[in-house]
Parts: sequence; C-alpha cells; structure tokens
Amino acid sequence: MIGNTEISWGWMAKLFHWLMFLVIVGAYVAVNMHEMFEEGSAQRDWWMMLHKSCGLTVFVLVWLRLGWRMGQPVPENFAGPLMSKLASIGHGLLYLLMIVVPASALLMSQLAGYPVSWFGLVELPVWLDVNKELAGQLKDLHAEVLAPALFVLIIAHLLGALWHHYFDKDDILKRMLPFWRSRGL
Repeated sequence: MIGNTEISWGWMAKLFHWLMFLVIVGAYVAVNMHEMFEEGSAQRDWWMMLHKSCGLTVFVLVWLRLGWRMGQPVPENFAGPLMSKLASIGHGLLYLLMIVVPASALLMSQLAGYPVSWFGLVELPVWLDVNKELAGQLKDLHAEVLAPALFVLIIAHLLGALWHHYFDKDDILKRMLPFWRSRGL
C-alpha cells in the first residue's frame, strides 16, 4: 500500500525513511573519507562533492517527506504518554536538523564563494556576497554542533526503536521495515 493507514506505514513513508537514512550515512562517510586525502587533491575534492551532493539530496528529500507526511495518517503509537511525547519531540528535532544541517552547509558554501554541485550534474551558483568570516563560523556550527546533534538524534531514534522491539515487544520497529506487513492488513 502506497499510503499510511491508522496501523501501518505505507511503502512511500518507508521509502522516504530508508532513503534519508542511506543518504545521511553517505554524507557522513563522504566527509570522513574526504579527510583522508591531502588538501587540493582530486580525491579530496571528489569526496567533498559527494558529501555536498548527499546534503542537497537530504535537503530536498526532507521537504518531499514532510509534504507526503502532512497528507497521510500517522499510525497509532503504542507507547505510553511520556514515551509518545518524547518520540514526538525527537521526530520534530530530527526533521528540524534534516533541514538545518544541509541549509547551514549550503549557506556556508555560498558565503565562502563556492558553488555546490549535485553529483556533477547540476551546479548551484554562488548568489551571495562572499563573507569568509561568517562562512567560517557557519562551518564550525555545521561541523561541531548541528551535524553531531543530528547523529546523536539518529542514534537515540535507533535506540528507541530497539527498545520498543526488545523491551516493549510491540511492532513499532517492524512497521518501518521495508517488507513488513501489519497484522491488520
């Protein structure tokens, strides 16, 4: 089923979820691989292009995902009131950071005077005046605060799903697995 029901996530929501996960992991791997090569090398530049491309993809996908989610029912949450509230806050923060992390990087590149290429296919030109000082501050914010915060929230999200599966023994984790079908369908 493409859309969500009151008890199950549809395949489109699952596709957005897992695609976002893969692209975020890709961005993380790419930025760490980039650090392994010396400055000015073609390899280092290639890994940074891949990192930025993944970031742009996250930025576009999160808006598509939010648009899709707004028109869909949200399956029932089996958790109690406190855990439901924590999950809601966590999901809200995840969405916020999936917007802010790539937006901060795009703004940083703009202020540094660097165009951003999307997998070498499309290039976003520089449209802002160069401000290297502000670009440096954004780089620190992006690398030292925002990206690590996104990573921590992803780990918390994973731990919450595992908690549901192993301790609460409910279907919260299973419902988001790509090929799992709800008992109610």
